[in-house]
Amino acid sequence: MMKIIYTLLAITLTSNVLNGQGISISSEDLFAKANLSYEKKRYSDAQILYQQLVDADYSSKELFYNLANTYFKMKKYGYAVFYYEKAIRLDPSDEDIVFNLELTQLYLKDKIITPPDFFVYDISKKIMRSLSTNTWAVMSLLGWYIFVGLILLGKIHRMQRRYVKILITTVGIYLLFCTINFGAGVYSRAKTQEAIILNAAADVKSEPDNAGSIIFVLHEGTKVQIRSKKADWFEIKLRDGKVGWLRRDDLGIL
Repeated sequence: MMKIIYTLLAITLTSNVLNGQGISISSEDLFAKANLSYEKKRYSDAQILYQQLVDADYSSKELFYNLANTYFKMKKYGYAVFYYEKAIRLDPSDEDIVFNLELTQLYLKDKIITPPDFFVYDISKKIMRSLSTNTWAVMSLLGWYIFVGLILLGKIHRMQRRYVKILITTVGIYLLFCTINFGAGVYSRAKTQEAIILNAAADVKSEPDNAGSIIFVLHEGTKVQIRSKKADWFEIKLRDGKVGWLRRDDLGIL
């Protein structure tokens, strides 16, 4: 399933990027060169080319997905997980991204046991994460347009008011559902910041200082929740409740 995507949908044809030699090249050409390197199994070259687009602040599901596949081939599983996670946040419904992320997680060393959520909360969380926040926003906006349109239609066509009321109620439920999921997604992102361990191993300290004692060790690809920041240190929390401090260099912030 480590196929790549050949069209960089989120990048315009007119945009340019400086390559490694400082020469201006279109983003589409750079993306095509990276894909060609990947096809020829020159994964280090592909990684450099994809990374140039990322460093130029381009953001798309296709770019992150292809870069993640490249890191997987290079057996850099921390970076692979990081970019799969970034891709899946742009399109949670993409089955290829979900599959490749789950496949990569099989290679990870840390197996964090997570306490089970209450089933209602677990289901609602899965529904919210089934679509991106932007998609929920678009669906909510569409619902508002339809909702207002039906209200106006009900005032114009009084003879069909009964049927219009049924439609208004149905659309209202749909609108409420989409709006709740959109709001929950925005709140979740604002409240919870996550990161991925990028390095092969990272010492988690008892305090934000190199002199702090090592309380446990995490390995590449493990997801952590960021609780606070102090200088170049982040206080992190695992899904099993463990907490500690990591240096910024160990983390890829999602």
